[in-house]
Amino acid sequence: MLQLGLGAAALARFCWKHLPRAEISVVEISEEVVATARRWFALPQDDARLTVLVEDARNVVAHPRLRRSFDWLQVDLYDRAARGPVLDDEPFYTACRRLLRAPGLAVFNLFGRRFEPSFARIAAAFDDRALVLPEADAGNRIVLAFNGPPLALPWPVLYERAREIERQFGLPARKWVSGLREQASGQAGLAV
Repeated sequence: MLQLGLGAAALARFCWKHLPRAEISVVEISEEVVATARRWFALPQDDARLTVLVEDARNVVAHPRLRRSFDWLQVDLYDRAARGPVLDDEPFYTACRRLLRAPGLAVFNLFGRRFEPSFARIAAAFDDRALVLPEADAGNRIVLAFNGPPLALPWPVLYERAREIERQFGLPARKWVSGLREQASGQAGLAV
């Protein structure tokens, strides 16, 4: 798994704690953000499963220093003023896609007035294989973008998996599936 942008390290900590077989690489441009996350937000020190690189995400994506591909990519790139995303062009999103295995999934956190243009660029980079989850209370919009073979799952299968995610992690997964189903308007399942 590769995460671009650390913030308060909630995503990295969650994955490190709950996904013990995952190898997690995090790219964060600011040494100060990394130090703050370790001191105040319980980000673990690097170990066999967690590597934090102080680097510009654009450089890492354009010229991968990690020398491998990923099953999962999390992107949450905002500046101190929470404007952004700070990297928001189709070449960046295309480079993100190139980092993914097939099948692979990229997850982008977007918020603010610029959602529609950002979503359009992500969708273009992923050949229109992008979905948006229902808006979160804080105004965030989570975009899922898919790489690899087509994915088609019936709603009952997705709801069953969502129940398992809720049981295991305490996340509102059935709400997410319901939001995707509303967008699919009458389809027998999710198809991307």
